[in-house]
Amino acid sequence: MKRVSVCTIIAKNYLALAKTLADSLHAFHPTLDLRTLVVDPFNPPIHSAEVGKIILDSPSDFLDAALLNELAYNYDITEFSTAVKAFYLEHLLQQGYDKVIYLDPDILVLQSFDSIFTALDDNNIVLIPHLLDPIPLDGCLPSEISILQSGAYNLGFIGISQNKETNRFLNWWKERLRKYCWNAPEKGLFVDQKWIDLVPGMFAGVSVLKQRGYNVAYWNLNARHLSEDKDIYLVDGEQLVFFHFSGFNPDFPNQLSKHETRFKVEKLPTLAKLLRHYAHLLKANNHDKYKRLPYGYGTFSNNLPIDIISRYLLRNIQQAGKLFPTPHDVNAEPSFFKWLNSPAEGSKQQSNNRILTNYLLGLHQKRPDLQAAFPDILGKHCEAYLAWVSQDATNQGIHPVYLQATIDANKEYMFSSSGATTGVNVAGYLTAESGVGQAARGYVVALKSCGIETALLDFSAQAKCRKQDDTLSGFTSTNPHPTNLICINADQVHHFINHVSSQYLEQKYNVGLWAWELPNFPLEWWDRFDYFNEIWVGSTFMCESIVKQSPVPVLTIPYVVEINLPRVYLKADFGATENEFICLFLFDFLSIFPRKNPLAVVEAFKKAFKPDEPVRLVLKCINGEHEPENFKILKDAVADANITIIDKYLSKDEKNGLLSVCDCYISLHRSEGFGLTIAEAMFLEKPVIATGWSGNMDFMSINNSYPVEYELSPLTEDYGPYKREQIWAEPSIAHAAQLMRQIYEEPTEAKKKAKRAAADMRLMNSPQAVANIIKARLDVIHKSRIEFKAEQMQPLLAELKRSQGRIAAMETSKFWQLRGQWFKLKRLLGLKENE
Repeated sequence: MKRVSVCTIIAKNYLALAKTLADSLHAFHPTLDLRTLVVDPFNPPIHSAEVGKIILDSPSDFLDAALLNELAYNYDITEFSTAVKAFYLEHLLQQGYDKVIYLDPDILVLQSFDSIFTALDDNNIVLIPHLLDPIPLDGCLPSEISILQSGAYNLGFIGISQNKETNRFLNWWKERLRKYCWNAPEKGLFVDQKWIDLVPGMFAGVSVLKQRGYNVAYWNLNARHLSEDKDIYLVDGEQLVFFHFSGFNPDFPNQLSKHETRFKVEKLPTLAKLLRHYAHLLKANNHDKYKRLPYGYGTFSNNLPIDIISRYLLRNIQQAGKLFPTPHDVNAEPSFFKWLNSPAEGSKQQSNNRILTNYLLGLHQKRPDLQAAFPDILGKHCEAYLAWVSQDATNQGIHPVYLQATIDANKEYMFSSSGATTGVNVAGYLTAESGVGQAARGYVVALKSCGIETALLDFSAQAKCRKQDDTLSGFTSTNPHPTNLICINADQVHHFINHVSSQYLEQKYNVGLWAWELPNFPLEWWDRFDYFNEIWVGSTFMCESIVKQSPVPVLTIPYVVEINLPRVYLKADFGATENEFICLFLFDFLSIFPRKNPLAVVEAFKKAFKPDEPVRLVLKCINGEHEPENFKILKDAVADANITIIDKYLSKDEKNGLLSVCDCYISLHRSEGFGLTIAEAMFLEKPVIATGWSGNMDFMSINNSYPVEYELSPLTEDYGPYKREQIWAEPSIAHAAQLMRQIYEEPTEAKKKAKRAAADMRLMNSPQAVANIIKARLDVIHKSRIEFKAEQMQPLLAELKRSQGRIAAMETSKFWQLRGQWFKLKRLLGLKENE
């Protein structure tokens, strides 16, 4: 046999898929090389023992630095991984292979490839079509139209042989992929795949393989019968050679693919068995570990995401001749990041003196909906576009930093002249020593930092915790300003209304600041939305949970994180010696003991360190007297270990002082809405180890902290408001212990990450950064308030009355939406609830 290579292409988070592919291939072809191109670098480099029989390649093996940067940053992860395919195939031919077969990494080989080898003996290129049979017009996905959009041939497979015609094909393909490897079906492009439709007509020696056992997948399974005979999988009586698990998620093995809606796996026992088998193989190859590895070309050097708009603009401007040799480096000259946030050409010359950055102009160019809404973006519609930016852009996943330059450049227009600074009434647990109290205080500090007047109502008397925080003063029961910010969680809203009366809400624009820690917001709290015009939350995790149920807007406004220590604290102030390495975790027993999960911290600490090492774990907690059983469990767990429990309230400065003297902060929570103590430790330049899931991942990354691996699992019982149908994370104790040890043994690297963490917190969560977001939103609220007339309520009243008696036939969310609108209109008109 001529020299043959099978190859695949992955980002490093797909390493388990490549290993599974290799294992299945070598079961039938043990001598074949499986070459794997890993498009983004491992950092630190991966150990050869993890790779097994795979031969790893890098794009730098065949792309010069300029072309590598161009492709890696012009394209997203999917586009880049496919754009390099032609270059990689050419490289392998140049390494002396006579035949090269490419397979997607999500393929499982189940029989030998003899037919393909034979086809490549007599042909230059071998392709496999998506379809050999029609797809029924049943309204399910995929349809023949979606196949037409993605291409006639599936590029999860291609085979080539060494000859001049193949080289001519690869040169043609490389040129197209360098410029047009876009995931843009609306433009007739689908990464590398759509181009191949032209190949049979343009090049000689192209074979189309039509055996039914090759490349079986969700797009052709409707016409292929999968069966089993003595542990051999068959398709229409032929042996199944390889199955393509495109769109398959091993965490949900009962779903064939996220791209299809046609199959009920539970009714197809052979398919169900195959999916479970593949999920098991991935798990055995540590997919749960590798899938969390971040994409190496996903962020700028300051850790901000390089999103789809940034890549779109980089591609356009480089094709126009303006080059950025190192686009990810924010301090490079020239700097692509600085260009993104600079005034767009022509923007400064507008007669209305409004300024748009290159980023915001590109956002408009990329989105047809914005073009339709604001056609004259540099003219008469610019003001409306800026209003949309301040209102909705961050809530649609656009990073606030990309908006900041425009907000700063238009401050006079966006804020000073708008009347948005007329004031905000803030109600909440303003002296309570709790997370929800600290979040409210942070917003007040942000409002005051930008000159917005506040009237403060302290509701702390209703809180169980201590109420001695003295950050704020001058409390009042009046609310003279047009906007209320009510920092009371959803479960306590009725309690708040009963104490202050509904008059507090009347003729006001009411904003609720809520926190919630699990992926699904409780349905039994739907009626709380009635009182509010919109909801603010501190993280995208909370936003994604609440917005699924909310009939009103839900916006992410980051919490303020700022600590000012009046003096330098020492470890001796807390009963430790200066030579001890201090690991710290802070928690409140009233915040649900299993959610805070301190027992996992204890177990990980014991696993990481020997009893005779100068290392101490400090568990700083409060309200242990309210949870005596759990407190006893905790005390029993720490017995005979270098672990200290401090169960008492400290002053705010003492608590921050304790954070300042620790050498490592650890939170193995099962879920956090935000993770305030984690953020505070990062602000104080402390290395942080924390579960890599939930609200804290808004500000944590592998560049500034140590996220802990986890698995999601259902709650086994009810814990307060957290019900059994919910899910949360189970952090890996072994991984946490490994990270503790790593920080202890590699303090230089830990300090480097901690310094980066402190810089990130000051950039994103300072009072001024949060104030800019709040001011932008208040400006929109001020502009959009309408003086409703009584007659405008009549159509809504009629619709609400018609809905009575037929609620069961209505969408529940529609009923609540109508009900919420009704109460809001009454308040705006100054009517009482029973009028």
